[in-house]
Amino acid sequence: MGLFSSKSQSQIERLTEENDELKNTLHTVLQKHTSHMELENKIEETKKELSKLSDIQKDLEDTIKNLNLEKIERTQELENIAEEIKKLTTRKEEIIADLDSLKVEPKLEEIKRLEKEITSLNVEKDNITDAIKVLKTEEAKKVASIRNIDERISLSDEVKSNLDSNIANMITQLVEKEKLYNVLIGKMETITQELFSKQQEVMELNRLSNEVKSLEEKKFKLQDEIKNAEIIKNKIDEDLLKKKDEEEEIQHKLMEIKGEINEIQRHNLEIEENHLKVENALSDTLQKFGGELNDAKNKLNSVKQEILNKEKSLNEKEKILLEKSFQLAEYGGLTKVMQKERSSAEEAIASLKEQQKELYENVALLKDHENKEKISLHEIRTETESLRNKKGELEKKLKELLSHVNKNYSEAEKNSELISEELKEKNKQLTDLKDRISAAKNELRNLREETAKIELHKEEYSVKIAELEALEKNLKFKISEHEQRGISIDDGSEGAADDNKNS
Repeated sequence: MGLFSSKSQSQIERLTEENDELKNTLHTVLQKHTSHMELENKIEETKKELSKLSDIQKDLEDTIKNLNLEKIERTQELENIAEEIKKLTTRKEEIIADLDSLKVEPKLEEIKRLEKEITSLNVEKDNITDAIKVLKTEEAKKVASIRNIDERISLSDEVKSNLDSNIANMITQLVEKEKLYNVLIGKMETITQELFSKQQEVMELNRLSNEVKSLEEKKFKLQDEIKNAEIIKNKIDEDLLKKKDEEEEIQHKLMEIKGEINEIQRHNLEIEENHLKVENALSDTLQKFGGELNDAKNKLNSVKQEILNKEKSLNEKEKILLEKSFQLAEYGGLTKVMQKERSSAEEAIASLKEQQKELYENVALLKDHENKEKISLHEIRTETESLRNKKGELEKKLKELLSHVNKNYSEAEKNSELISEELKEKNKQLTDLKDRISAAKNELRNLREETAKIELHKEEYSVKIAELEALEKNLKFKISEHEQRGISIDDGSEGAADDNKNS
């Protein structure tokens, strides 16, 4: 019995040791379970990081789209600026040509004064023509009276002899009057020619004044265009600064994304290493646990055989064995649970590997987009440099144009001084013309007084009347020419007045 008790005691001690080992294995399994839970938490964190990376990828794609749109807008702006530069160059050439053709800057007040004097001279010319018409009517009356006198002269020869002497005197007077009349006609022709030349000069001055006004308007337009070009230049500078800031921000974001990608890659490597460690640890624990279970089964079989032989002495130990069997059943359930968790962990690892592949592909795409954006930014920089060079050339040309305009303006001022002197001379000539016209008026008055003294005529005066008729025809022809000249002068003056009103 002592030997049996010693054996049973040794078996009990062995069972207690096995129980302690099972407790230790259970503790290790629980630790593995906690590590597995931590692994699942890490997997969830990696999923969140993957979602963040997808959001970052979307943001990058949106920024790339915006950059492409801005690139298109900038190219369009560059084309518009190039067209504006072409327009400015063409306008500059036109203004330079106009300024080269410009030689004088007339004074509008003096031109208006000359126009008023010309109108007054035209009025005086009309008065002279009216006086000539009155003289014609008086001559017609005189002819009618002469015919009546001829009828009366046939009644008396004495009156005829007296009339012969009077007619001789009248013939001499008429010859003198014809000479005076021819002189007056010559003066009228010279006055009309001078008036015509003055009107042409006034028309030329009006034309030059209109050209100067148009050139001044072009000058103001050019100044406005220069201001607009400077505003556009400032806008372009601001846009270039904004583009530089955006480029720096994009490069900063790309550096951050690269750092995040490297961090994710490092984190994925750590996750893979942890997965490998967990798999190795699980395989080791399962192998140990299987070996321990086999040893425990063998030991239980031997114990059962001993218990069957020694049922009476080992009833109490059966309870312990039952408890151990319950624990073994629990361990079997735990092994099944661990196998299921292992399979789920393997599936999660496989999905993580697929997600990792997708991440690598997305990273490659992002790198391609980054390279494309770098190329586009380099192109934008080259375009901005060319635009700056064009802007400098435009500023240089505008400075040259302004210096040329100032030079032409000073020359125009000098020419205006010369024109003012010429206008003074023309005013003197106009005063001389006025004096001549007043003298002609006085001569016309004297001629009217002398023609009032003409009295009776005779039949022999009929020859002179025929000569007078021929002279009248000649006068009519000259008067018609003079009236045509006056009409052309009036039309010219009206056209000049209309031009002044339009200007």
